Amino acid sequence: MTTSPSAALPRPRVWWRALVLAIPLFVLGFSLGGYVVHNFDTRIQPGFNAMFDEHMVSQYAYLQYQQASYAEAKAALERYLRVLAGPQPQNPLSDVRMRRFESMLTWGRLALLHERNGRKDLAETAWQRSEALAKETSWRDPSRQRVRSLLERIDSAPKDLPPPANTGR
Repeated sequence: MTTSPSAALPRPRVWWRALVLAIPLFVLGFSLGGYVVHNFDTRIQPGFNAMFDEHMVSQYAYLQYQQASYAEAKAALERYLRVLAGPQPQNPLSDVRMRRFESMLTWGRLALLHERNGRKDLAETAWQRSEALAKETSWRDPSRQRVRSLLERIDSAPKDLPPPANTGR
């Protein structure tokens, strides 16, 4: 029993039917996937944008605190405090406790900045705000000394990555 070579090959019109069916299914799947991703992205994107904006203001305030003149550093820290005191954005990774903790640290940094520049009256006010926020955050020791020691440890920690190791090349 021999089969003819033409019997082993599929008929061309069967492939065309599969192709005609596959293209609309591909387009439908692609469109549906695009809709789902777009719908998800439009709900979560504002939160990530707010998170990015807060982070940028935070980093700017910290760098100004470390490097800039008294007036510039004071303005940057006060701006960050206004951001933290403002309305809670749709940030998926932030909540009231985190913002309170950040405010406590920022008031502490502002107090340290005032102390370094001989403004004891402003430093005292900033320390009182920082201590009040530490109490609200339910710290076991919400004292000025505890906030100060935490800030000194955070601010003295190296922020850069170490230089790459010598590879011997």
